[in-house]
Amino acid sequence: MKKLINLCRSAVCAAALALTACNKAPTQNTAETASGAPNVPAAEAPSLVWIDHFDTGLAKAKAENKLALVNFTGSDWCSVCITLKKEVFSRKEFSDYVKDRMVLVEVDYPQIKQLPPEKREKHARLQEIYKIEGRIPTVLVLNGDGVELGRLGYTQGGLPSFLAELEKIRKQPAVL
Repeated sequence: MKKLINLCRSAVCAAALALTACNKAPTQNTAETASGAPNVPAAEAPSLVWIDHFDTGLAKAKAENKLALVNFTGSDWCSVCITLKKEVFSRKEFSDYVKDRMVLVEVDYPQIKQLPPEKREKHARLQEIYKIEGRIPTVLVLNGDGVELGRLGYTQGGLPSFLAELEKIRKQPAVL
């Protein structure tokens, strides 16, 4: 018995115990997300390209005969914006939905990161034009001419609710 105790005190035994603990199956995290949906692992989206220049994104949408999905966000300070990105924009289902339908455009209002003055001014003008009025996140669906077809924010219910609302906007008459 003494030999066994001495053996367990050794670094080898401690390492073996740690390795055994690491190999145990993890318990399911049942915490809920901000949307109330269970926090279960989901497939991550392949890297989506968000264009950070509004005019470029709109021109691309027009040239490709797609809609523009414009996300007005506070990427480094807005907790709801961060949740929207995590629950919706980072998911494979979102990527699959938008890939052939929409051009993604981000209009960011960071507080930690500093934007160049010309970009800050452009974003302020866009905020006025589209009447964002400090409500962030605001997600606009625009046609290639910049005409607003619909508006979303954070949607309770996460990805399924967001995609359902997006589909309603996309299927409106006179929408591509």
